[in-house]
Amino acid sequence: MTKQTFRRHSLSQNDSHPEGFSLLELNPGKRQSRESEPHRHSYHSVIFFTAGSAKHDIDFHTYRSTGKSVHFVHSDSVHLLTRSLNSRGFVLMFSDDFVDAEALHRLPFSRQQPVTSIPKGVMDGFLSLLTEMRDEFINNDPDSFTIIRSLTHALLLRMIRYFESQKQETRSIKSPITRKFQALVDKSYLEHYSVEQYAEKLFVTSKHLIETVKDNTGVTPLKFIHNKMISEAKRHLFYTDLSVKEIADKLNYSDTGNFSKFFRKETGYTALEYRRKMR
Repeated sequence: MTKQTFRRHSLSQNDSHPEGFSLLELNPGKRQSRESEPHRHSYHSVIFFTAGSAKHDIDFHTYRSTGKSVHFVHSDSVHLLTRSLNSRGFVLMFSDDFVDAEALHRLPFSRQQPVTSIPKGVMDGFLSLLTEMRDEFINNDPDSFTIIRSLTHALLLRMIRYFESQKQETRSIKSPITRKFQALVDKSYLEHYSVEQYAEKLFVTSKHLIETVKDNTGVTPLKFIHNKMISEAKRHLFYTDLSVKEIADKLNYSDTGNFSKFFRKETGYTALEYRRKMR
């Protein structure tokens, strides 16, 4: 590892295409890879493979797929995808603002199993919507933006229906408070707000926030905050050569010792022990 940080890709800006959205068709014989090293995006990705094989490294785990499969990559995740030359499919890319927040929480982004094989009949249903999106993306007439956004929501809802019917996600985030809390943590975790401060920002009591988040996710708000911070620390330890002090600085710890104690308490390892173990 020689990298001091990981790159973050953004959606290309194009006045002729919907803002916060892009769609790429994967064709045989061309890898269409933008990066040979682990990186992250400023947007979420869903990769639909209809043929071929793939090896996908997502946040310290390696997933392999053959044939029809779906890969979910959250904007926070660091990943690297290698696919066979005969692979086919689509890469759907969208920003937080382009879709409904609840849909993201109900799909397996950053969960236990972000890569899943899909039956042919189910995949055919997904592909019919993706093909319509592709045609609208290419035609780009005055109504294309509205149609593409509607098709994206329809596709996400169809995927939610399938994954929840398979009981792969045992908990559905239905509480608006929980969704808003998770979104706020995603944006503000570097501020080191307390649970009480998050509750105040959400205009609820700390007790209500704790009960609601635990009921919806199985963990307390404090544990959710800690998990977010630990995940980011692990990414830096695994993918970069930043020192422990530099990582503590990136995570807004004024004292490296406090960061080290926190990391060991949450993981059972010192930061350097974790780096050596994972590598």
